[in-house]
Amino acid sequence: MATETEQHEIAQPERDLERSRRLKVFVERLFARLPADLLDEFSAPHRRAIADAGYDFFATRPEPLAVRVRPGAGDSLIAVETAMADCSFIVDTIQEYFRKHGIPVRVLLHPLFNVWRDEQGSIVSFEQASSGERPESFTHTEIEVIPGAPDAAAIENDLRRVLTQVQQV
Repeated sequence: MATETEQHEIAQPERDLERSRRLKVFVERLFARLPADLLDEFSAPHRRAIADAGYDFFATRPEPLAVRVRPGAGDSLIAVETAMADCSFIVDTIQEYFRKHGIPVRVLLHPLFNVWRDEQGSIVSFEQASSGERPESFTHTEIEVIPGAPDAAAIENDLRRVLTQVQQV
């Protein structure tokens, strides 16, 4: 019988292959609608960094709605990401929030994925056409840092509040 270490070593390559498959789908969907005029600004390493961080955030979602604000590329940008069950008005709500605060949005990416999660929020099935999969929304928004704008904690709390209202409607 294999030891626990041996079982882990055997299972690890399988998990790595599945993560690679999922990440490939994630990357393709995430950048499928990237405006052509931004392709030069979003180099392959920049896209990979966004995708790696975004997928790791998306992969485990123990709460119904996750919002994260983190530093973006360079000192003048902030990345805001959300993950939630898909519903109407997600993008409109995010755009209106930033418009209301006069915060310029550089880019908003919004792919949808079919996902089945366990009770802890970890992905069980991802884009496998499984009957347990449900549509989920992921957004990656890059905003410009401007004086007087809400700070990261306020943005996170405000977006969580308004997106919760969107889910309830």
